[in-house]
Amino acid sequence: MKSWLMAFRPKTLSAAIVPIFVATALVFSQGIEVKWWISIFALLSSICIQIATNLFNDAIDFKKGADTETRIGPQRVTQSGLFSPKLVLGIAVLFLVLAMATGIPLVLEGGLPIVIVGVASLFLAYSYTGGPFPLAYLGLGDLFVILFFGLIAVGGVFFIQSQQLSQPAI
Repeated sequence: MKSWLMAFRPKTLSAAIVPIFVATALVFSQGIEVKWWISIFALLSSICIQIATNLFNDAIDFKKGADTETRIGPQRVTQSGLFSPKLVLGIAVLFLVLAMATGIPLVLEGGLPIVIVGVASLFLAYSYTGGPFPLAYLGLGDLFVILFFGLIAVGGVFFIQSQQLSQPAI
């Protein structure tokens, strides 16, 4: 369990948690009734996407040779031989499935805009380091992190909660 926890990279989960809290606080501050179930499902989905992204990153960086024994920084489970790339990729996919499952109530409440955001988020979890145009290798990773774990997460949760978009949410 300790190795999996290390692979999930708990220090990065604040990127998934903070925007949900910010959006929920904004809803409350605007005098709109907070639907706590929305915030909980958004939080679970966001955390699952972040964990999946971290796992894809771990396995793909190893497979591409970016993470070697000379790597400086926190230990990576694939590079260190704790888990096979296939297993880490499989668990990453499992977390994407969990993200989809916890996102279904959000889609039912928010409609097509949330479907689009959800599908894009799932795709980008892999595309951060995988696929033909890996964002992190093209210098676009941080931009998409800011966009999806900032503007879109806060604006999206606010939208689902209130059924409107407002300037403070953006």
